[in-house]
Amino acid sequence: MSSGGGSRPRFRFALLIAIILAAPAPRAADISEELAAARRAGDKEAVAAIERSIGVSLEVAGRPDETPYAWGFAAEPPAARGRWGLDVLVADREDVEGRLQMASTQAGHFYIAVESMESGNNCLNVYKSADGGATWSRWFWICPPAGNIVEPTIAVPEAAEDYVFVGFIHQFENKVARIRTSTGEVAVTALGTADGIVAPRMITDNLEYASYYVYALTDGYRLYRSVDRGESWTLMPVPAWGFVGEPLSADLAYADGHLYALRSLRIGLRDAWRSVLYSEISRSDTDGASWNPAREIGECYAARVAAQRGTGRLVAVFNESLGGPGEVWYAISFDLGNTWGSGGHIFQEDGVSAYAPDIEAGPGEMDDFHCVFLTAAADSVHVRYRATEGGLAWIWNAEARQVNDTPDAAHYSPSVAFDWARGGAGVAWSDTRTPTSAPS
Repeated sequence: MSSGGGSRPRFRFALLIAIILAAPAPRAADISEELAAARRAGDKEAVAAIERSIGVSLEVAGRPDETPYAWGFAAEPPAARGRWGLDVLVADREDVEGRLQMASTQAGHFYIAVESMESGNNCLNVYKSADGGATWSRWFWICPPAGNIVEPTIAVPEAAEDYVFVGFIHQFENKVARIRTSTGEVAVTALGTADGIVAPRMITDNLEYASYYVYALTDGYRLYRSVDRGESWTLMPVPAWGFVGEPLSADLAYADGHLYALRSLRIGLRDAWRSVLYSEISRSDTDGASWNPAREIGECYAARVAAQRGTGRLVAVFNESLGGPGEVWYAISFDLGNTWGSGGHIFQEDGVSAYAPDIEAGPGEMDDFHCVFLTAAADSVHVRYRATEGGLAWIWNAEARQVNDTPDAAHYSPSVAFDWARGGAGVAWSDTRTPTSAPS
């Protein structure tokens, strides 16, 4: 595969034939429907019985974390800090803020979890906007007694914000802070060891069920699930991956009762300078208790995926090659991830490197996907954004619009979240502008 230019990711397809000689087992679709019905009814005993019938033995995981973190809810008014030109300034703190992830709710609220270098250690700040991103306040913070908190991820139930879940890596462990907004209670759970290669990702079910689940995908592509709002966690079966290789990145998506786990990995060397990189995705119709065989998305890395409700569509975005001028591509599935089309470019421009893509989907009635990524050329770094038009996920709007108005400032990966109250999306990033020079 070429490291640039117009080559397209390669795709493989296989025809599988199974001959069943024994009595037919219950169809996966039937089990999925029974499980969904039990969850909607809030019947936990029926849910447990169905999962046992699949033949899965679930392992209780995690332990209360004894680390004496300092934490608190920041009593700050909505940020009245003005803007950097056209950019809304979320925070102008004197500490350096780095990697981040954003989440949104059906009420139109946005949350950003971000690394923050304070007093020599990386802490974690959570910012909140209750007005569609127009103003922001520091809502929560947590700091370790030693070491650094890195690679934050955040999940907020879309219509019930009594709990906010923030994942991170600290002292080589994946951890989750469960924050209860109504009481101010905070509990941290240590899920398992972390090698620091794969950044954790967290999501919740959407609220089609009586009680949502929380999912965390961590180093080693281990999947954890909580059915009681983060009070306890279970190590789930490993998705049915097809390749063996060096982990690079991971992602999660959920829509219409289907959970998707995606990973990118290095599976070998093409030559002395280039690696063979692949991304694959697996779907669970049983809330992570069992998985369908993984499907190849293509020869690519840094992949992210979004699933759209009510349509069965998924769109994955990714980089084609490691090293050299990057290009952002997409691939699309119209059938719950069973098959993938080759898609095409989201961004390609001579002399410009594009990387670190992220993607989010609106619901089927909104008919749109939103992609954000970074571009670099001539010492300038920009955040760029594209969306689909008119519900046609394979047709993107004509231009990859620049979001940040200051060149050479953006750094780390940007994040995008759907605006459930107004349509469109919010885009967040951290940059290197001097915080104390913010406009008043």
